[in-house]
Amino acid sequence: MKHCPECHNHSNEQPTALQTPGIAIVGNMNVGKSSLFSWLCNTEAASMNFPGTTVSLTAGQIKSLNATVYDTPGIYSIFSANEDEMVSRDILLPQISFLPISSILLVADAKNLKRSLAIALQYAEYNLPMLVDINMIDEAEARGITIDFEKLSNILGVDICTSIAREGIGVRKILAKLKSPRTAKKLVNYPEWVNNFIDIIKKLCKDSDLSPQVIGLLFLAGDKSIEGYLTKKFSPELVEELKSLAADYRKEDTETFRALIVNLYNKKAEQIVKEIQEIEPPRKNPYLMTFGDSCTRLHTGIPIAIAVMVLVYLFVGSFGATFLVDKINGVIFEGFLIPWTAKFLEPIPSQFFRDMFVDPDFGILPTGVFLALGLVMPVLFCFYLVFGILESSGYLPRLSILLDKVFRKMGLNGKGVIPLVMGFSCVTMAILTTRLLDTKKEKNIATFLLLLGMPCAPLIAVMLVILDKMPFSATLTVFGIIFVQTFVAGFVANKIIPQPCRKPIFLSKKRCLFLFLLLFLSFCLKE
Repeated sequence: MKHCPECHNHSNEQPTALQTPGIAIVGNMNVGKSSLFSWLCNTEAASMNFPGTTVSLTAGQIKSLNATVYDTPGIYSIFSANEDEMVSRDILLPQISFLPISSILLVADAKNLKRSLAIALQYAEYNLPMLVDINMIDEAEARGITIDFEKLSNILGVDICTSIAREGIGVRKILAKLKSPRTAKKLVNYPEWVNNFIDIIKKLCKDSDLSPQVIGLLFLAGDKSIEGYLTKKFSPELVEELKSLAADYRKEDTETFRALIVNLYNKKAEQIVKEIQEIEPPRKNPYLMTFGDSCTRLHTGIPIAIAVMVLVYLFVGSFGATFLVDKINGVIFEGFLIPWTAKFLEPIPSQFFRDMFVDPDFGILPTGVFLALGLVMPVLFCFYLVFGILESSGYLPRLSILLDKVFRKMGLNGKGVIPLVMGFSCVTMAILTTRLLDTKKEKNIATFLLLLGMPCAPLIAVMLVILDKMPFSATLTVFGIIFVQTFVAGFVANKIIPQPCRKPIFLSKKRCLFLFLLLFLSFCLKE
């Protein structure tokens, strides 16, 4: 695949967004990239599948710049093997499916600047013009964080913008600065043997469209995408020679090198943060801090988790499914709506037509409307209210820490708590949140458990209404079966599903049989 040298030559001249209109929005997860993307693009966005992956990107147009902007997945490091993070890195490679990226818009979290600056230092190695937008400055100020933006701009060598992306504050300044972004300084000092390998790359790959630093670092990290790029750009023989040299220079495995190189970026980012940031932390209640720590310890966290579950049941099951449902049915439906409708329909001679609306067993109001508004809606309201409180209070992350060892047995980690808990509200949205998991195996196991083991919120609403009329032991039995089934299914799936592999995966007959039996058992238990 050949590329136009005028579009990709970054060494002879500094490209801008107007010359080659491709802008990549990059940054850590949950820093506001998508919110900023929606404010920047004044045209309808399009979803594009990234070649060779299951990851899709969102692309849109910025008419004032005559540029195409891509909203990339959140990234922790350009050296990560996670599929989503690989896309955020590989989009900068010259390729046919996307416009050549001429500049980078890095979105940083003002509350966690060290993590974002580590990413900025890594993207600086691409030698592409970059603009840094520090988002969520309002939340940082609320936490007593003060940042010297001018000093940070001088250190990095790029323009710094600030924004509150969810409200569109700061977008105009970002658009103005994107017209002429500057190339960031390279501030990280590598070991001598890394610099020697990069010098070899400069000699052997001098006609490359990419920065030699990026090629050298990714090659030492064992990145397959950069190997594929060089194979197409030069020759397979050169790639094999470089792989052999990289192994000699590296002397250890690629994971060790990745940890070494990421540590260098984190240390430099920490040093910069100390120079440009001051924190006056707000006073915290020591009792709340002690309680938060107790939620993550096994001997105190388990009783707290049980207590939280009981409180959730009392609020959702007893208050929502019983008190609210009875009040809505007695006051609104039986006390007003149904009698008024019956009186309104009384002049109609057709008994069938009147019964169609107010018949207590089959009428639209007593069954259809009441089922949706009087039975399901109160329980859903209580459930989402409780879920929002648990999420906003920070209890869910502490629960994930507490259950990390248990989830390891199921092939997941503590982060798997989030999609599984969300499965009790909406399975579809919970499956989307499995993208925060690290590996394909973890995503597959979590999706499997969600599809076959989790009753969604409307089903839970009906279950709680029925269970409230029965002894409390019935509730313990039903939800106990759900939890045991989830653990057993996850444990077996962890044994059956192989580790992710770039080659096609073929399951043995024994594994296929076990998987089929597991699917059948989970389906029967769910029914």
